[in-house]
Amino acid sequence: MNHWYERTIIVVLSLLALTNALFILLSSYTGPIWGVVGAIVLIVHWKVKKRPVVIMYAAVFWIVLHLIECILLDTDAHSIFMILNIVLPLPLFYGGFRLHRISKQHVKSTKNNSPKG
Repeated sequence: MNHWYERTIIVVLSLLALTNALFILLSSYTGPIWGVVGAIVLIVHWKVKKRPVVIMYAAVFWIVLHLIECILLDTDAHSIFMILNIVLPLPLFYGGFRLHRISKQHVKSTKNNSPKG
């Protein structure tokens, strides 16, 4: 299955890695290192396993983590990076959700078409 949602997941994860790498270069924070490492780990995991549910969980975790950071920390100086870290996982979640639905429909249609014995 080579759906455009799969390419979307890779592109968004790459953008998250680049966003956090740029954040590291322009700030004194060390937290974005985890964002770069996390995005790279997810890219490798996606290339090897292709599990949309993991991508969905990761997107929700990413959004919640950065929302908590926005609430608890002063993020005025680097608000664009926080906004990108909240907004970019949205298409990641959607792509994972759609691929999960497609795979469930495929399994269901395969079961319905199997010979009864």
